[in-house]
Amino acid sequence: MKRMLQPGGAALLLILLIGLSACGRDELSFAVTADDILGEYRVNQVAAEAKYLDTSGKVAGRVGSLEPRDQGRAILRLVGLGVTPEQVSCMFSGNKAMQALAGLRAGQEVTVIGKVMSYNAKYGLRLSNCALDLEVKSGVGQATGAKPAQEEAPSLVPPVIGSAERAAISALVEIWSRAHNEKNMEAFQSLYAPRVEFYLQTYPRAHCVGVKQELLTVKHPDFYQESTEPSLSILANGQVRADFTKVVYQAGKSKSYQAYLILEKQAGRWQIVKESDLTTDGNRRKN
Repeated sequence: MKRMLQPGGAALLLILLIGLSACGRDELSFAVTADDILGEYRVNQVAAEAKYLDTSGKVAGRVGSLEPRDQGRAILRLVGLGVTPEQVSCMFSGNKAMQALAGLRAGQEVTVIGKVMSYNAKYGLRLSNCALDLEVKSGVGQATGAKPAQEEAPSLVPPVIGSAERAAISALVEIWSRAHNEKNMEAFQSLYAPRVEFYLQTYPRAHCVGVKQELLTVKHPDFYQESTEPSLSILANGQVRADFTKVVYQAGKSKSYQAYLILEKQAGRWQIVKESDLTTDGNRRKN
C-alpha cells in the first residue's frame, strides 16, 4: 500500500527539497522525511546503508523529545510525520547548536542536517554533527497554511537534568513498565498522581488503576511488555517527559509503540501525570 504523509507533510518535503537545491552545499547528498528513510532501512537495511551510510543530508520530521547531555551536547529525537515506532536520533554539540535547540517545541516540524552513522531496528537511525536547517524550519508553518506548532505544544528546553533526578525518574519508568508484567496494581497506585491524563483523557488515579487491572488480568492475562531506556526532556512548566519504545506481546503477537510518560514532582516525589503513545495521539487527532 502506498504510504501517504499527514496533512502538511507533502508541503514540508517540497520546502525541504527546495532548500537543498538552494543551499549550495555540495556535501549534502540527500533530502528525505524521517518516515521515508526509516522505511527504506526497514525494507532493506543493506541497500539503505549502501545509499546513506557516512553521507550527509537533510531529514525532515517532528520534534519528539530533546535529551540534554553533558559537555554541551544534546540529542534531538525526531519522529516521522506519519506513525512509525522508530526515531531519528540527532546529536548536537556546541553553544550555537544549543541556542538553536532552545526554541524547539514538541510536535514542531523541523529539518535536521546531519551525517548518517548507524541504524538499529529497535532504536532507529542515528545522525552525528547535526545542525538545524533554520531556513526550512522558519517556513514550515507558513507553507502549510496552519498555525506554527510552537503555539500549540509545550516548549522543550535544554537544561541538564541532574544525575540523581535522572536516576530517580528512570527507575520510576522501569517500575511502571515492570508493573505491567507483574500485574502489580499497588505499584500503579503509587506511581500515578491523583489525576492523570490517561491516553488523552483525564481521570482520577483509581480509574487508571482499574483500567490497568482489567487489561492485565481480564482482557489480556498473557500481556507482557519490554521498554527501552527512556529519553528525558524538561518541559517549560518543570515537568519531565520520558520518551521510550515499548514492545507489547499478547495473543502470540508483538507490536511496538513510541510511548511517553510525563512526570511532575508532587509532595516531594515524582508522579505520573500523563501516559500515552504517539499512535494513540495520532488516532485521536484524526477522530
